[in-house]
Amino acid sequence: MLTAELLSGLRTLLDEATEEFWTDEECYTALSNGQSEYISIILAQYKAKSLINPSEPIPEILKPLYTESVQSIVGATTLALPPTFLYDISVYLGAPYEKALLKRELSKSRRFEQANIYSSGNGEYYSIDGTNINLEIDNVPVSLSVTFDYLVKPTYIGALIEPILPDFTHNSVITYAYAELLKKTGNRFDEADRQFKLFLSLVKYI
Repeated sequence: MLTAELLSGLRTLLDEATEEFWTDEECYTALSNGQSEYISIILAQYKAKSLINPSEPIPEILKPLYTESVQSIVGATTLALPPTFLYDISVYLGAPYEKALLKRELSKSRRFEQANIYSSGNGEYYSIDGTNINLEIDNVPVSLSVTFDYLVKPTYIGALIEPILPDFTHNSVITYAYAELLKKTGNRFDEADRQFKLFLSLVKYI
């Protein structure tokens, strides 16, 4: 669906074809929140699956958020995270390393399994502290190319900005938006809760 169709679908549920009680901007905000919530749920599931299987493929739903950044650093081991950063996928070093780094932040079970590797000092790693990518490597070269694959934050759904998720998620997004606006009325909490539950039932990990 296009943004106009999302807005129309939401207004149909609200029984308000044009701006009366709810402005278009409020509807766009609710739709954007629905899109973000869908992404948040799928990303949480992807993270959990990745702890068990590090080779877990990125779900189709998150692929529109996937991007790649190539940067060159000089005599440094820290890169600033992009402002659109949501979640890291991989870090790959160019010459002389030519290898992907392991992520330092692991679950307790995997950290235990990797303890012998950490203690021996074999391999190179990266970690993320909230604002930077930190490369844990020896013999830092004068210049180094770093390829960073990551997911970006979803864009805001607006009059001129289309939704980023696939079409099959849009009914779910509309349902979430409807539930959010119902809750804001202050007197339709039961119906809002039913719609939130319906939203959750429509979320699919694909």
